[in-house]
Amino acid sequence: MPEYILHKVKKGDTVWGISRQYGVEEHKIVQANPEIKLRKQGKNYTPLIYEGDTLRIPQGEGKENYRIEGKTSLGMGETATYKLVTSEGIAPHYPAKKIIWLFFVDEGTENWRQLRLEKEKTGQEFSIVFKNQKLKAKKIRMEAYVQWSKEREKLAEFFMALDGQDVPEIKELTLLDANRNKIKRKVSYSETIFARALCTGMEGETLYFSLWEDDAKGAGHSEENKDNFIETKTAIVTDGKAEVAFRLLYATMAPIANRKVPVGQKNEGAYHEYYVTATRYEKTEGEKASENIDVKNPDYTPPPPKPKPKPKATPKKETTKPKIIHKAPVNAPAKGRDKLPAPAWKEPNIIRVYIRDTQGKVWNRNPKYGEKIRVYIDSENMINRKIQLKIYDKDVVYNDLLHEEDRTITANTNFGTIHLTAAMQEKGGDISYQNLFAEVYLYDTQQTVKSEVVNVDKTNFSALPPEGITPTTVASSPQKKEENKNKCVCEERVRAYMRMLRVGEGTGELIKSYDQKLKKIVYIEKDPQKGYTTAFGGNKILDLSKHPEKNYGGSTAAGAYQIMRYTWWSLSGWELDKNYAKTGKYIEKNDLLKKYNITDYYPESQDKICVIIFKHKRSGILNLITKGEIERATREYGSLEWASLPNKGDNSKYSYKGKPQPATPMKDVLAHFEEFYKEELNEISNLHLKKGFLKSFNHTCNCQNKDVTIIENKNNICNTCNEEHYNLADGSKWQTQFDSIFGNKQKQNVACWRACKVILSNYGVTGGDNINPIQMVSQNGTSDLILKKVKEGKSYLDKELKSNRVVLVGVDDGRTAVYNSDKTTEHFIVIIGKGCDNGKIFYRYFDVGTAHKDKGTNSNNKLYLQSNGIIQGKSPGGTKTYTIAQVRKNTIKN
Repeated sequence: MPEYILHKVKKGDTVWGISRQYGVEEHKIVQANPEIKLRKQGKNYTPLIYEGDTLRIPQGEGKENYRIEGKTSLGMGETATYKLVTSEGIAPHYPAKKIIWLFFVDEGTENWRQLRLEKEKTGQEFSIVFKNQKLKAKKIRMEAYVQWSKEREKLAEFFMALDGQDVPEIKELTLLDANRNKIKRKVSYSETIFARALCTGMEGETLYFSLWEDDAKGAGHSEENKDNFIETKTAIVTDGKAEVAFRLLYATMAPIANRKVPVGQKNEGAYHEYYVTATRYEKTEGEKASENIDVKNPDYTPPPPKPKPKPKATPKKETTKPKIIHKAPVNAPAKGRDKLPAPAWKEPNIIRVYIRDTQGKVWNRNPKYGEKIRVYIDSENMINRKIQLKIYDKDVVYNDLLHEEDRTITANTNFGTIHLTAAMQEKGGDISYQNLFAEVYLYDTQQTVKSEVVNVDKTNFSALPPEGITPTTVASSPQKKEENKNKCVCEERVRAYMRMLRVGEGTGELIKSYDQKLKKIVYIEKDPQKGYTTAFGGNKILDLSKHPEKNYGGSTAAGAYQIMRYTWWSLSGWELDKNYAKTGKYIEKNDLLKKYNITDYYPESQDKICVIIFKHKRSGILNLITKGEIERATREYGSLEWASLPNKGDNSKYSYKGKPQPATPMKDVLAHFEEFYKEELNEISNLHLKKGFLKSFNHTCNCQNKDVTIIENKNNICNTCNEEHYNLADGSKWQTQFDSIFGNKQKQNVACWRACKVILSNYGVTGGDNINPIQMVSQNGTSDLILKKVKEGKSYLDKELKSNRVVLVGVDDGRTAVYNSDKTTEHFIVIIGKGCDNGKIFYRYFDVGTAHKDKGTNSNNKLYLQSNGIIQGKSPGGTKTYTIAQVRKNTIKN
């Protein structure tokens, strides 16, 4: 083989292209042709060749081999440098921008998943730091490529592990709003902000967060702000993250901000600046400081505008007035031009929420139940916007919702009068008084602001006669209890059906998710209120004054019930052609929105539109729902309107882009309906329809149910397993053991029983103590399970669930621990329901042994009744087998 071959340069040739043509490194062609001149471009040199030149192409040397140099073991937070070199340790000749890097993580059994970095790595050398605690102890593979115009060529690969010593460091400190989004706007006093720190090498440590007002120049913490300290809060680092909340209180913070003027300024100005520092050690300078946020200064008075200089007098000139042919109105647009632009959109903002007496004054005593309070809302740019107002009783673990309603803001300072009723007092519980606060939610921007807490004294309503009834006539109404037994349940069934169909549409309180470990679809909890502002593809609706009438990349579906644009037009009285477009003809008698006084697209209106569809567009479904014929209602009517409902079998009637639409299986449809129906019977609902809404639709009761009991689960025998089913699941009552209320990380690890006790308390149940428990199985410190009182344990669970009481149980999880008194129980959970899968009976449970609510309350947390009487199933992650070892009894008050 000759040492060189000759190549004559043609028009359009480059040394780069020639090197690819012959499979020879570019720099070797340059070395073999010293006459080639190099032109400098930045840090690189480009070889210059010309048409007609003859180049010597070296032969027989083969391709260059490359390797990656760097550390093979890294700790979380540790910075390391890696570089690509030739086998001789020389930097590659490729331009830096053409060398790209890919990263993969081993998820087990050589299952490599590509990692997406915040910023792509390019060039011969780069530095990297890993912060995600989920990657701890895992293997990483990095690959170096050279990027050609149409393909990539792999040059080398390198393996390393994230098993080194973590570097203790606060990597990032960010200030977030109530929705946990980074703050990019001006905030107001009375809002709550959150400081979140991302850390490495600090798991289980306590982090100290301090809030400061900033009067110094530049970013970061400064000694000049030492007198501007507001407060310090602590949090424990969990999964590489710690977070605290700071309430921006005008009364305590504004005086500190106003007492000192920032350097180089005459006054505090329109905004106060605040920031947060974080450190591992108490009473030390902050290791990390957040960016500043601007808080609107209510005390700021803008300076008066400067007077405009008077124009100099000019001598008048004699002019002849032209003849006016036509004079357009002032500010009118010229003919043929667009209309004047609309005024710029201003972001609506709730400034603060506060509670006063009916005269608008601060309470000089505790208000009482039976009295009225006013909830004031100070806002800006919010006139004619809708808000949701809620009243809560504040508790240590779980706040009780006492009242909620929708309102429209009509002024910058608005108030609503709330009557503190006996029903609200009963929901709140407590002994002698309750801690009430108001919460206001703005639908358009999802901003949430809370008021201060007000102590409200309880009232003995039983000692007071009902309004309009004298004490002598109270005893003459013995039939009231009998009347409740004949309660119509039409509205409860309609609301339950509406909530069920929203699950399939992806806008409800449950959302489908594929569990990789279980290899099946599961349902996890979601905020149902966000569904009202959700359009097709997860797009957000910014204006609820009407249906958006917008195509979101394939569909015009919008809102909680994913109403199509053409449906909105049709219900508004517009005639449509066969392609669902407006013909331009309006028919007033077909305007159902006008008939039912629907003037916007806010949540209550969306709920009513769904009922209109039931009543008019899919006539027949309403009667089937209220009669309880849910499957027939779904297959014959519901599936024609909503593609997520099953039509035949478990299949949708519709397709999208040639593929069948996914539909909710019928068994899930019926299960969701039953779950929501029980909640509706107990007056638990997240819809916005007011009681008696069916009357406005002229619906006649046909529920055929004159023996409904709201509290107890009677006549609920399953035709498949011949036993009663119970469902007391309420995700809001769940509690994790990994909560700071149980102490440090070490104490949280053994707090499962205490967390279960909190769940019992949230349900209003007492007990769960180790007093005469029912031992269903035992081990005596061995791995073998010995059957004990299995029938008695099952019987007790059934009795308590039937009485709407959840039960705390101890479970064996496969270990042989002996630290509990029965030498069998290794963990505690709470039984919250009973059902069957094709006749196989199971008991559903809440697990406190996870920090993730969707796992702890998952509907697939089931323990199955075995043929030998034991109750056994998988843990939420499927890694352990739970067997109920003992049942701890509830305490029944006489």
